[in-house]
Amino acid sequence: MNEEALQTEATLIERILSGEKSAFEELFHAERARLHRVAYQIMRDHCDAEEIVQDAFTRAYRKLSSFRRQCSLRTWLHAIVINTARNRYAYFRRRFRHATEGLGEAMAVFTTDPAMGAAGRELATNLPKWVEDLPPNYREVIIARVLHDKSYEEIAKEIEISVGTVKSRLSRGRRCLRRRWETASGIQPSIP
Repeated sequence: MNEEALQTEATLIERILSGEKSAFEELFHAERARLHRVAYQIMRDHCDAEEIVQDAFTRAYRKLSSFRRQCSLRTWLHAIVINTARNRYAYFRRRFRHATEGLGEAMAVFTTDPAMGAAGRELATNLPKWVEDLPPNYREVIIARVLHDKSYEEIAKEIEISVGTVKSRLSRGRRCLRRRWETASGIQPSIP
């Protein structure tokens, strides 16, 4: 950031800390759309993303007095949104862990059942597009695991994350794909 931008940001922070409500509203309106896009990339749902942004701004407001200014206010807000969204995703995963069967298992059941032929064709036709629509971190592990047949350890080493994170992203990516397939083929959803 240049000197003028730093000064403007410092002034805005001081206005907010002094209790000037319009200053916080100014910050909210200036950053909301950008932060919504960040949250949406993780959550893939506009309502969830909006909730994340509001939670993040609430946290930022409460913690602004402890903001050390080692980074820009925009970067700090960005980090709060990312962390809030990741925590929300982790909550969803813990809550619905029992409903995370593998996509391969589901496909095997439907390809052996003649009544499911149309649903299988729906999957084969649309799967590449659905994979492309996944959030980048899910898409990356799905492609590595399913298309390139890499082990969890290979994927973890390649993209520099833990094996547990690989498994988590793979499970979430499969769940997203399964929901798209169930919606498209009219099958009763298996996940709440």
